[in-house]
This record gives sequence, structure tokens and C-alpha cells, in this order.
Amino acid sequence: MAKGISAQALGQMIGKIATKAPAATIAQAGLGTARQISVSTFQYDFVGLVTKLLVFLTLTFLFAKFMEATIYLRGGFVVFAKLFGINIPSSDQIPEPLKRLFGEGYQGFKYWDIVKVATILLIIAEYFQYKKTTKEVPIMTTGIFISLVVILGLVTIPELYQRIKQTDFKLDSMR
Repeated sequence: MAKGISAQALGQMIGKIATKAPAATIAQAGLGTARQISVSTFQYDFVGLVTKLLVFLTLTFLFAKFMEATIYLRGGFVVFAKLFGINIPSSDQIPEPLKRLFGEGYQGFKYWDIVKVATILLIIAEYFQYKKTTKEVPIMTTGIFISLVVILGLVTIPELYQRIKQTDFKLDSMR
């Protein structure tokens, strides 16, 4: 068992939850227990990191869907948005590079490529922020951070590299 939480204490927590609990209470207690185990074992709150990344990725997903709806859908979406007082720009008001970024890609990059790279950079920044505030970072904690970055990098970088390699950057048109 993890340092700081005995099997008996964990059993008592589960017993308390099981006697009163709606699903939200069980989830909240499970999250709290996972956070305690993470902090006591690795001296870092990986549950908090996952929560931060989920919020970031959810916001980027919602923004992507909004942009796609703005670019590709008309009619019903605009009427629905106006019901809530939201003024949606027309597709012709959106700059062409932005349209391509959410479509086939712009200069070899797609929106989700930028999000993946940003996610990797956020994990690296989180590690360095943690390292700055901690006297001694446990090797397993460093290993977990490195694993996260390597896994996301292996998923992101080869595909991005191939696309960049195939892209003909017309630098004159960018000036």
C-alpha cells in the first residue's frame, strides 16, 4: 500500500462511502483517495495534472467545434446562436489561413497539431514548475513526466515531421 494510507484507513473510507453514497460522492472520494496516493507515493499530484489537461483539451475541443461550425455550418447554427445573443461571424469574415488551419491544414500544420504540441509543452512546464518548488524530485516522478512527454511526442512528432517535410513553404508569399 502507499505510504501514508494504511489498508485499514482505506477500508474505513470505502465503508463510509458505501453506506451513504450517491455516485458523485463515490467519485469525489475516489478522486481524493487517488490524489492522496499520488502525492504520498510520487510527491506530486498527478490527478491534478490530468484534471488540468482535461480542462485544457476540453476547451480546445469546444473551440475547434465552434470554429468548424462557424466555417462549415450556416442557417440553423446561426439562428440557434442568435437565440442566445451570440453573434457568429459569417464564413467569409474568417481569414483564409484560419479556415485552412481547421480544415486541410495551413503551411503543414493543423489545429490539432498545435494542440498536441501545446499539451507536450504544458506537461514540460508543469514539471519544471514542480521541480522549482521541490527540493528533491523523486526519480519515479521524473520518469512519469518523461514517459508522458515521450508518449505524446511519439504520437505527435513523426506525423508532424512527415507533413512538414512534404510541405512546400512558400516564404515569399508569407511576406
